[in-house]
Amino acid sequence: MSEEMVQIDSYDYVTSVIMSFILAQRVSDIENLLKNTYNLFMAIHLKLPKPPSVNEAYAGYPKRHKSDKYEDWIKQADKALKTQPNYSITWDNWLNAMYILWTPLHFKNGNKRVIDVANYEKIVSDYLSWGKKPENAKIPWFSDHKIQIITMMKKEPENWEECIELYIDEI
Repeated sequence: MSEEMVQIDSYDYVTSVIMSFILAQRVSDIENLLKNTYNLFMAIHLKLPKPPSVNEAYAGYPKRHKSDKYEDWIKQADKALKTQPNYSITWDNWLNAMYILWTPLHFKNGNKRVIDVANYEKIVSDYLSWGKKPENAKIPWFSDHKIQIITMMKKEPENWEECIELYIDEI
């Protein structure tokens, strides 16, 4: 960003980040910019175990129910959430969210894996929204219908720990 930009509001900031993406020459530049941007400016940062995909989360026909794999993940996610700071969302604000799925992107033979990040985002968003009242959700007042801007990425795990990271901010 230029030195002339002394104060910027969130709209100008998002615009400048998008322009930086357009001007970036390499994918790694974009990834580093995204990671550094969200680390500095996002209010909520969570790291949860890699969830099952939507396709793996439900079993049974004709009556669908949560699969054992899904139930196990919920227990792991509850445990992981307890080790992280408690966050809350202002009751009716729109949200900007970034989901990074850390998972192997290639098979051992080098072929690319087919991974739909949205199938994992849905599981995590639903999990964080659970509660009979919005204030009782895993993140109080979080609801996936409030997400106005969403970014989803999949990346090779740096330390081979498969997980999903979330950066969430109020707009």
